[in-house]
Amino acid sequence: MKSSLSIYAGPTARAQLLEQGVTAAQFKVLVGASGGPKWFVLYGLDRYLFGDFLQRRTEPLLTLGSSAGAWRMCCLATADPVAAIERLAKLYSEEQYSDTPTQLEITLKAEAMLAGMLGPTGAAEIAANTAIHTTIVADRSRGFGSSKRKSLQTAALGFAALANVFSRRSLSLFFERTLFSTQGEESPWRAANDLRTTLVPLRQNNVMQAMMATGAIPYVLEGVRDIPGAPRGLYWDGGMTDYHFDMDFHAGDGLVLYPHFSSEVI
Repeated sequence: MKSSLSIYAGPTARAQLLEQGVTAAQFKVLVGASGGPKWFVLYGLDRYLFGDFLQRRTEPLLTLGSSAGAWRMCCLATADPVAAIERLAKLYSEEQYSDTPTQLEITLKAEAMLAGMLGPTGAAEIAANTAIHTTIVADRSRGFGSSKRKSLQTAALGFAALANVFSRRSLSLFFERTLFSTQGEESPWRAANDLRTTLVPLRQNNVMQAMMATGAIPYVLEGVRDIPGAPRGLYWDGGMTDYHFDMDFHAGDGLVLYPHFSSEVI
């Protein structure tokens, strides 16, 4: 029977895994990609990783995620990660909307879903976790894209998409990648220079807003404005700049574990 799980490794990682086998201690960074409900493909694997495999680590683990990938990483940083990912899966899969849902309706549903996943203590647990260092990616609109006028937001998104065809770096003209990190200035991604990037401490008082922002798909959900501790402005889905990530993960001599729902990284 053909396995439903494929393992891809670069030459250095492959050599290490063949020599030493696979252990939780080998991995320094865990990455969660955007992809909306496609993450359900990883649900069973997440339950194993969060509840068993990664619990064997004795050193801190760095996580980096955008959109639904960030939500999964936040589950891992709670006191009971398996229960959190189970709540997320249940609430996400059972969402119901009106026949013609508005952006506001979808936004309120997403807020309720994430509040249910976090529970009364989840935000505090994520912010205080010293074993799991969480980083959430969101993107702040620059220039007229931060306007409250939908027409200007739409125009900015159109120009950004067109410019990105010619140069990925041009995205910095329209968005500022914002990394909400529990490590603050100690984050290894503080020096990211592939795109315009700002680092913001992830604290109990902005966990919910950061989680909403990283999943705020334009035209589907409303953007999140003026997140506590972050530069003022309008924040959108982290997948605008980092859908499946094209950046240095700064794993040092450790490995990066990147569970993915596809054989291709976009």
